[in-house]
Amino acid sequence: MSGFSAEWLALREPADTAARAPQVTDAVATALAGRTPLRVADLGCGTGSNMRYLASRLPQPQVWRLLDHDAALLATARTLVPQAVDTRVADLRDLDAAAFEGCDLVTASALLEQIGIPASGHMVAVMALMESPAIIAAIVLARRAGVSSGNTESHGTAGLLREALFNGSVLLLLGSLAIGMITGARGAKALYPFTSDIFQGFLSLFLLEMGISSARRFKDLRIFGIRPLVVAVGIPLVNATLGISLAWLGGLSRGDALIFTVLCASASYIAVPAVMRMSLPESNPGLFVPMALAITFPFNVAIGIPLYLGIIERLWR
Repeated sequence: MSGFSAEWLALREPADTAARAPQVTDAVATALAGRTPLRVADLGCGTGSNMRYLASRLPQPQVWRLLDHDAALLATARTLVPQAVDTRVADLRDLDAAAFEGCDLVTASALLEQIGIPASGHMVAVMALMESPAIIAAIVLARRAGVSSGNTESHGTAGLLREALFNGSVLLLLGSLAIGMITGARGAKALYPFTSDIFQGFLSLFLLEMGISSARRFKDLRIFGIRPLVVAVGIPLVNATLGISLAWLGGLSRGDALIFTVLCASASYIAVPAVMRMSLPESNPGLFVPMALAITFPFNVAIGIPLYLGIIERLWR
């Protein structure tokens, strides 16, 4: 956070607090309930505003580790946060595993801006749009492998494309984006109860059901041996390579390139699994859900994202 004074950060803290999404905080608090103590690392902490906001909203007790490369800001943070903390002077561009050792949660406020990599807001829409190609690819591969998706009237290439592109799940996803573009903020406000609090409840029930189904068939992951591990790590690396190449050819900024690459390398564990359950009931959640959550996700967090960022930093100089 070089160049930011404690006084300037104090002036912007109310605006930062107003811009936060309480739904995200509530979801994180629910997911981490029962962690005793809850261990949190805050990257680019500044004077500790992130901790001041989250400490009263996350499960207690807590152990915080604040990291910033400005020793003066860390000294100020120690006097302003609500409890004793572990502060460390660290370069956010060169963090090692010790920075996250034992942590249950890693937080950061405007981290990409702090390390000089601004990103565009439209990448959120790109994230939603990228679910559809994954669904289409899964349906195409399943049909080519001879797996029926319940539509016995689809035959040949025309039928395959019709089923992949106009599958009800794909239309629902793309249709919701189109409706959002047309209705704008007014439509979002009208649907707010369904897309915020109520959605969190349905999402929790869905993830619980997916977890139960996966646990029942988790032995299938062992049956396949090392192949799921190879696929769950290899495919993200291949997709990340393609993502970086497309971002470079498309002239994206470093921040957009990083987000796009991470999206390419990620595995969907909410939208696509739900669609697979409906469109391809023969699919095995005991295989693809653990691959996404237990292998691909931690691999990207611990190894993938730093690797992708390092490559992008070199290519975008």
